[in-house]
Amino acid sequence: MVIGSLTCGYVRKPSIWFSTLIGSMMGFATLVRPSLQFFPLVMVIILLIHYGRRPGIKFAAALLLGFFLTVSPWYIRNVVTLGKISDQTLMINFLHHGLYPDFKYKQKPESYRRPYKYDPRSEKISKNVISVLEEIITRFRTDPLKHLKWFLLKKPALFWSWNTVQGHGDVFVYYVSNTPFSKKKTFQWTHRLMRIVHGPLVFMSLLGSLLVWIVPQSARSNENIIFIVRFVGALLLYYTILHMIGAPFPRYSVPLRPFQYGMALFCLYNFYNIIRTKKVII
Repeated sequence: MVIGSLTCGYVRKPSIWFSTLIGSMMGFATLVRPSLQFFPLVMVIILLIHYGRRPGIKFAAALLLGFFLTVSPWYIRNVVTLGKISDQTLMINFLHHGLYPDFKYKQKPESYRRPYKYDPRSEKISKNVISVLEEIITRFRTDPLKHLKWFLLKKPALFWSWNTVQGHGDVFVYYVSNTPFSKKKTFQWTHRLMRIVHGPLVFMSLLGSLLVWIVPQSARSNENIIFIVRFVGALLLYYTILHMIGAPFPRYSVPLRPFQYGMALFCLYNFYNIIRTKKVII
């Protein structure tokens, strides 16, 4: 959310210093959640497309500089203590845990949520990143349709789903003994409403994330809005694709909900604008 706020301020007065600050914030976020470490490269593409070659290169270089200045001390620490830039355990688990279709080992119901614990070959598969990738390739060759469906369709659906996979149920990760959502009518209705509209909101947010790139621009006066919406859309698509590759646990999508709902509203407004004026806002 801090990065989103900085980006909103950035579009009002873009500068090299602001680019460096955003890059630094992305670096701090990466130290908390390593999955964000590749997003600066996505931001470079957005900057080049939005600002053109010369300004875009300057802003992109500043952003990458801010990012590396923030994360490099941690990388140096890892090289000194571990002998390598980073521990691959998280990456191995991320790929390994997302390997099993429907989060089940051989479709056994008891293995749901933790199929890797039921797989006798887990230790061999998770030896290193290469061994996990080799296993993924082998399974695609053995049953390509099943795994294509899992990786391309079911994984993004699970990642953005309402219910948690590894949790107590519904939106609760841990057991809750007392909550207003089970006792008070107002909270119950809001819970039911959000559960009903969650699916359409997910669809509209992803559709909006694509439309912001493929719909032709019709008004140069909205460049600031274009940049913000492209940033949000890129963030949503980035995490969707990332969790199509690895484990699509829904709990990782919860922090993205504000961005998701904002993009869904953008999609609705864009369609409304098309119907009303036969134009688009970008």
